[in-house]
Amino acid sequence: MNPVIEVVDSIEIAFAEKMEAIISEQLRLKQELLIALSGGPTATKCYRYFFKESKAKLDFKKIHIIVGDERCVGESDPDSNFGMIKSILADNFVVPASLVPLDCASLGKETAELITKFKTIDIIHLGLGSDGHTASLFPDSPALNLPKSEFIALNQDIHGINPHQRITLTFEPINAASCRIITVSGKEKATILRQALSGSPLPVNRLNTNNLIWLVNNQAAEELTEEQYQTLKIQRCR
Repeated sequence: MNPVIEVVDSIEIAFAEKMEAIISEQLRLKQELLIALSGGPTATKCYRYFFKESKAKLDFKKIHIIVGDERCVGESDPDSNFGMIKSILADNFVVPASLVPLDCASLGKETAELITKFKTIDIIHLGLGSDGHTASLFPDSPALNLPKSEFIALNQDIHGINPHQRITLTFEPINAASCRIITVSGKEKATILRQALSGSPLPVNRLNTNNLIWLVNNQAAEELTEEQYQTLKIQRCR
């Protein structure tokens, strides 16, 4: 089954609209949700807009938030995904049911317990690195080949492109999630996006394509071919 791929003018608006729709639908079926967020410039932009625009529309007290991957740095470090998410929530006076860091020292013990309690993640937000990684699952890295029983792992980029030791969800819980959203923005991602959507053997292509949504801005879509638009049924959205 092909993923949903949408080329959009504004990645943050498209992300917020998609999240609002999916969360609203799922909260009609469930009392509480578990969502996993990520990090990086695109995610930061998306979260600033999403939480500002959605705080009056969604009941965040029914939403538990975990971090899908993290650098092994302190919360106050500018590279901390948890620190970024916590700051944006505070700036917008959003109080979720819980906000759980993905802690390197405990190997993500609290996160693992929450995933076990919920059984599956309802929504996970991911990005696409310039080397084809998603979460902190880098090319040729140890976390790509772990047993299915291990769904959180310490990892590092053996090619040295991405700094810091990391902790990350593995593909087991990511692919079991009810919905996966990947956001890609900027012309610097155009080549790797074209390669990813051509089926190149990149970590991102280990994602289950069922209930997988790509939100791509115009700059990142610059190198997509007309054949890809037709074969993958890529939608051009305003």
